[in-house]
Amino acid sequence: MSNVYAPSVARQWDRITVADGVEIAYTERGSGPPVMFVPGWTMSGEVFEHQLAGLAPRFRVITFDPRSHGRSTVTGEGNSYPQQGRDLVAVLDALRLSAVHLVGWSFGALACLEAIEHAGTERLRSLTAIDQPPKPLATGAAGDWADGDLDEFLDGFVAPMVAEPEAFAAEFATWALDRTPEPSELRWLTAMHLATPRHAAESLLVSALFCDYTDLTRSLNAAFPLANAVRRDWFDQAEPWLSAHAPDAVLWTMASHLGFWDSPAEFSERLETFLTTGD
Repeated sequence: MSNVYAPSVARQWDRITVADGVEIAYTERGSGPPVMFVPGWTMSGEVFEHQLAGLAPRFRVITFDPRSHGRSTVTGEGNSYPQQGRDLVAVLDALRLSAVHLVGWSFGALACLEAIEHAGTERLRSLTAIDQPPKPLATGAAGDWADGDLDEFLDGFVAPMVAEPEAFAAEFATWALDRTPEPSELRWLTAMHLATPRHAAESLLVSALFCDYTDLTRSLNAAFPLANAVRRDWFDQAEPWLSAHAPDAVLWTMASHLGFWDSPAEFSERLETFLTTGD
C-alpha cells in the first residue's frame, strides 16, 4: 500500500450536532463490529485513511474531526480533552453504537480515556492507545512514561508554534514519520495541523498537561481489554510503566508516531489480531 497521500474527496463526511450546538464531522466505511478511531492534537480523522480502507471488510470503521479540527465547528470554548471525551460520547450516542472498539492516537487517546471516565465502559469492547501515555506531563519520578516535562512542552511546542506556525507544523509532521515525507504528504499534514486555530491548539496543549488517567488505566487492567502501540524508541519507557500499572495490556511497537500511516498493513494486522481476540 502506498504511503503517498491520495486525496479521498469522494468520501462522504456527515455531521452530528453535539449538546452545545457544535457540529462534529465524521465518516465511516464497512460493516461489522464498530471501531472508532480518534485523531490526535490538531489532526483530522483523515490520518486514518488506510485503516478506513484496510479494516472495512471486517469492521464498521468510523472516525471524526474533533471540535476546532478539520471539518468540524471551530469554537472559542471547550477546546480541551475532557470536552473531547464528552463529544466522543455524544457521537457514540448519536450513532447508537454499542460494543465499540475505541482507538485513540496520541492525545486522542486522552479523549478516549476521558470518555470512559465520563460514561464508563458499558458500551465499549476495548481501548487501544497509539503512542500515548495516560499522563503526558513527566513528574521526574523513577519509572515515568510521559511526553515530556513542562520545559519540553513550552520550548518544544508552545514557543515555536506561536513564533513560526508553518515551520513548526512541517517539523512536527516530519518528526512523526519514519522517513522523509513526500511533498504531497508534508503539504497535507501541515495544512491539517494549521486548520486548527492557534487559540484552540494552545488550549488543547495546555489541557493535556493537566490530564492524568493513571488511576483509570490501573483500574481498567484485567477488567477491560487494553492495548498500546508505541514507537520503538519509546518502548523502554512504556514497557516497564505498563508492567507496573497495566500488566495485562497488550503492547506492540511501531516505527514512528505515525506508524499506522508509515506501515499501514502491519499496523492493521496487529490491531485486528487484538480486536478479534476472544471473538
